[in-house]
Amino acid sequence: MKKMKWVVNRLKLTLIFALGICGAVHGSTAPTEISVASHGEPMIMPTREMRAETIYMMRCMEELHYNHKDISLLDHKEVLNDYMAELDINHMIFLQKEVNGFVKRFSPTLDIFISGGSLMPAFTIFDQYRRDHYGRLDWIAKRLGQDWDFSTDEYYAPDRKHAPWPTDQVGADILWEKRLKYELLNEMMNSESKAESEDQGQLKVIMEALTKALEIISKRYENLRIALKDFDSWLIEEIFLNSLSHMYDPHSSFLSKTSLDDFNIALLNSLVGIGIVLIDDNGTCIIKELHPGGPASMSKQLKPGDKIVAVAQGVDGEFVDIVGIRLHKSVKLMRGEKGSTVRLKVQPVDASPGDYKIVQLVRDEIHIMATRASGKLFTLDLKGKNVNVGVIDLPAFYGNDPNSDKQDADTTSDMRYLIGKLKEKNIIGLIVDLRRNSGGFLEQAVSTSGLFIKTGPVVQIRDSFGKIENLCDEDESIEWDGPLIVLTSAHSASASEIFVGALRDHRRAITVGDPTTHGKGSVQMILPMNKFFSSLHDDSLGAARVTVQKWYLPTGNSTQLNGVPTDIQIPSFDAYLPIRESDLPHALSCDSVPAAKFAYEETAKKLNYFVDPKIIEALKERVEERKAHLEEFNILDERIAHFKENFDQKEISLNIEKRRQKSHSDLLFKRRIKAELEGLIAKDDYKFEKVRLEDDKEEEDKEVYEIKQDAVVLPEFDVQLRECLRIMRDWHEMLHPECTQLIDLMCPLIE
Repeated sequence: MKKMKWVVNRLKLTLIFALGICGAVHGSTAPTEISVASHGEPMIMPTREMRAETIYMMRCMEELHYNHKDISLLDHKEVLNDYMAELDINHMIFLQKEVNGFVKRFSPTLDIFISGGSLMPAFTIFDQYRRDHYGRLDWIAKRLGQDWDFSTDEYYAPDRKHAPWPTDQVGADILWEKRLKYELLNEMMNSESKAESEDQGQLKVIMEALTKALEIISKRYENLRIALKDFDSWLIEEIFLNSLSHMYDPHSSFLSKTSLDDFNIALLNSLVGIGIVLIDDNGTCIIKELHPGGPASMSKQLKPGDKIVAVAQGVDGEFVDIVGIRLHKSVKLMRGEKGSTVRLKVQPVDASPGDYKIVQLVRDEIHIMATRASGKLFTLDLKGKNVNVGVIDLPAFYGNDPNSDKQDADTTSDMRYLIGKLKEKNIIGLIVDLRRNSGGFLEQAVSTSGLFIKTGPVVQIRDSFGKIENLCDEDESIEWDGPLIVLTSAHSASASEIFVGALRDHRRAITVGDPTTHGKGSVQMILPMNKFFSSLHDDSLGAARVTVQKWYLPTGNSTQLNGVPTDIQIPSFDAYLPIRESDLPHALSCDSVPAAKFAYEETAKKLNYFVDPKIIEALKERVEERKAHLEEFNILDERIAHFKENFDQKEISLNIEKRRQKSHSDLLFKRRIKAELEGLIAKDDYKFEKVRLEDDKEEEDKEVYEIKQDAVVLPEFDVQLRECLRIMRDWHEMLHPECTQLIDLMCPLIE
């Protein structure tokens, strides 16, 4: 801590000194920043505050970041390329020669510009981007007014994040021709005339669909023109400085004053809204997370990976297209007063292009109880005998805010209460479901782990100066010492990885789910600039978000990149999505520290909660048998294969007949799957009894949504949880063969 304060004081002195020479830097050693006309508009200019923020951000990254890397050692060409790629997300506005020109011009001295606080390269590049973009919008407006032919056998690859920029204007025109045709076809497939066109294919029907699509796409690009005209200078700064900070790792970032205010509002008012976390992917607004207890989650109509393409206010408001719009503007459209209605036009993650549905939500407070742990009691048949299995769904590691005097509910207390209630029901085993758990309070992850082990290390923390701190469970009490399964997914991240990793290292639990958890093993600190430099500026400065620590499991392995491996894997859609830490560019490496000294296996055996690897292997064999024979796994495999086929289809046909056939085929597939799932549910719905917290009162579910009539909504069918219950039943049977006349571990298949 003393070392951290010393670095902060040094940063302050550095910034004071730098601000004192800003005039000299601006006037002599750096190129002059002059106002230049851009398509009839003045060039957007950086402010004095931006100069201070740039210097502060650079010093924070060099002095406080976990890697302590000097900015001069970064790949300046990559910084500039990433900045231009973030501006031109689809690589369709700049030409390659322009990109090469800017890299050649600015990369040799980029660190000099940044060290002096000059953002001239960023604003100069943006000015050219805006010139090119206005020219392209003029071309689009003209082209949309001409004839279109959807009978040719052409293809377009919509994901151009890693595609090269066009080499010349002719190549760019051809690319944009296909892009517009792709967008028009998406809207045509979604038009009200779709059902009729499938049956008749008449020219009149196609023309009506095209007319409607042209209106939507024309308005989309007019909205983009308005957004380009109103492009904020702080956003240019933020994009550029994040292109710099992301060279260190994907979680370090610069927060402009606007973004910092939004962040604080989200913290203070986190209980009001529709309850979704969004990311920008290739110009498309994608759902990253659903907050438990929020309107979006409770509607059961949205899931991570779904794309939101348009937003409408009220039950009959006009949709505003948000494709290509900056994320912060899209988020503002979704915000509103409690009780107001918002409608989202959504392309499901497992749908083909042009297959949309409308979801209507009422903005409301997030239901507090739904964000807390909740219990269920399942009764299963084991060879004619009923056995009870407890399940606790833990969506986050919550607790008291250290910056507030308010006493909130905490994870450890809630878990202790629910375990006690489930033990009263004579459960044979406990399943902790972390599939939605993306993290939370570290101390709660530590203390909750202590509910299942007697004592011992839970997590090791190494800071940017190499100091290692070992956090241990020192409470000798154990709330549950019986069979324990932790169900995880690729979304299980951060604090949840500490929990499952510690239990796995202590040989305390069997992990089931996706191949690994998310793989985020780093810690970030937010440093508001005004807190340290209030005497230099008013409250108009932003903040630096810097990675300062890494987490390690008790045995020394890092959760970074690799996550926590799963003992028994169950198929899922998430396993095929690029949503893990390892999918992010410039993610910190995975390393290790010495193991915290503790007799893990001996202690587990002594306390009689040791999970024998032979048991795990026997259980895996049972699971593999069921995968081969149970109908629900066959259906899941079919759904995953269909999902992968759509997801892996990088090039989309621009032929209307082929698109119509694909859409019809997808519809028939979903109808068949829906009927098969409903049949399985009718046979065995795996019904359960809710086990509530002491202050949990029954509330009516507020599921307010509207779906297109031709959309097929599949029933909820949780294959992963059902299989977890069967694994627990198998485990009990193996531990107590005398109860079921077992001869050895290799008992008959239980379905």
